[in-house]
Amino acid sequence: MKKYLHHVFYGLILQVIFQQCANPASPTGGPRDTIPPILIESQPVRGQTNFQDKELNFIFSEYVSADQLPQKVIITPKANIKFKAIGRKNRLTVKLEGELEDSTTYNINFADGVVDVTEKNPVEDFSIAFSTGNFIDSMKISGSVVDLFSQEAVPKYTVGLYPHSDTLDFLKDNPLYFTITNDSGEFKLEYIKADYYKILIFDDQNNNILLEPETEQHGFLKDTIYLDSVKNIDESISTLLQDIRPFNYINSRSIGPYIEVKYNKEIDDYSIEPAIYYSNLIGEKKDGIRIYKPEQIPLNDSLQLIITSRDSLENASIDTIKNVFQDNFRKPTPYLTNTLSANTIISDTNTIHLTFNKPSFVTDSLQILLTKDSTLKMPLSYNVEWNTNLTQARMQAFLNKDSVISQILENIPKDSTNEEKNPNEDENINFQLNINISSGSFYSIENDTSSNQSVKYRTTESGEFGTITFQITTEKEYFFTQLLDGQGEVKYSITNLKKPTFPRVAPGEYTIRILIDNNKDGKWSAGNLLKNIEPEDIYIHPEQTTIRENWIQEVEISL
Repeated sequence: MKKYLHHVFYGLILQVIFQQCANPASPTGGPRDTIPPILIESQPVRGQTNFQDKELNFIFSEYVSADQLPQKVIITPKANIKFKAIGRKNRLTVKLEGELEDSTTYNINFADGVVDVTEKNPVEDFSIAFSTGNFIDSMKISGSVVDLFSQEAVPKYTVGLYPHSDTLDFLKDNPLYFTITNDSGEFKLEYIKADYYKILIFDDQNNNILLEPETEQHGFLKDTIYLDSVKNIDESISTLLQDIRPFNYINSRSIGPYIEVKYNKEIDDYSIEPAIYYSNLIGEKKDGIRIYKPEQIPLNDSLQLIITSRDSLENASIDTIKNVFQDNFRKPTPYLTNTLSANTIISDTNTIHLTFNKPSFVTDSLQILLTKDSTLKMPLSYNVEWNTNLTQARMQAFLNKDSVISQILENIPKDSTNEEKNPNEDENINFQLNINISSGSFYSIENDTSSNQSVKYRTTESGEFGTITFQITTEKEYFFTQLLDGQGEVKYSITNLKKPTFPRVAPGEYTIRILIDNNKDGKWSAGNLLKNIEPEDIYIHPEQTTIRENWIQEVEISL
């Protein structure tokens, strides 16, 4: 009995050992495996012609996994072909489902979808090309892709080739050939049929191989490409986020005392006929118009309005709206005012920009005061200019700067020390002042009134700014030189000067950007894919520029 148990014990040990050997696992010690699997045999072989089978077989130098293959593989030209991938040990079988076209070269790119089972090293450059006809298409195209406004490479963007035709629609058609940019923004498409093509690059966020411009950045070349040899696109293709969808009216609805008109994208400009209605843009995307009831229009009367609206790409929509104003007890939207000064140094004429979230008007009680602590309270004369729909006001406040400074100095006791004096200026006195716009100075179409608004000024330059000067060598005549802060916002801009100076720059890190007005129309254009207009050129200075207090930074640029 003991002898029998002895044999059973050793049998169990051997069984465990053989099971462990049969199950591959990551090694528990030694150096990490960094060598990727090597393809040692395939059927079909790369470049095979007259291939009619639906099953592809591959043998590798080690055990592999293809779990991620469905999300990685790219089959071109695009066709309604699906597949099943079966991995066993060091073998991979791909079964194609769907009809292969006659006399067509197919290229299947597995990307990094096949890896070893231990360290997940992907098979390198794993693709297979074969033809159902008697020759292999051999055209190739390569290039690189960047973000237009940063000039940085964009990885994992879809690069598509579309057969050129008069009916090509980039918003509805899939590319015939496509690939994905690598981490350096570079791409290469191979085994292409010789023909005429258009090229489009886009950030295919939902992997449907279709451009959706509302959310997907894109770029293109306006010229049709004829591929009859290997072609490399020398200049990088620039991409940007631009909603090129057609600009369309969606609907209008009556919401109590308002009529609200909805569009499919942001509105840049609009007008309403007859011109008796007050209105403003609404919505987070500024894609709606709120129209307010005039006093002379009765409730529940049928109305007909003609609204002409445009988007930022100058696409227009002209629509006839029929609706009514209805009564209700809807609480008015809170009244909001934003105030911004055009400058921070007080002068004889001071421009203040005000923005309102409703059509607004000046009240009889409007008062503007120049103040300094409790020692100065001086009423100022002014004028106000409004935009078309009365939501933006440009106010000019007038004073005599020399007289103001004299009055301040007269109120300072002779034995006191002026702590605000600028030590670098013997004659100039640096005071902080405020221009205050009294509460109740404006009222909205819904009869709510504005709160007190205040803008800070100084009487002279303070020492907290720096200066940047440029020496721009270029043959370009029309361009915009800009300084962008860390959030990419334009803080300073100047036009068409080869030796510009920004004299009052807040300390910080800036990016220098120059927008080239190629067509000399006085503005920079981002182009339009649907109109086959490429963006105008942009130069991004390769180095960040640091501005320090009381420091002059000189920058030389060649375009």
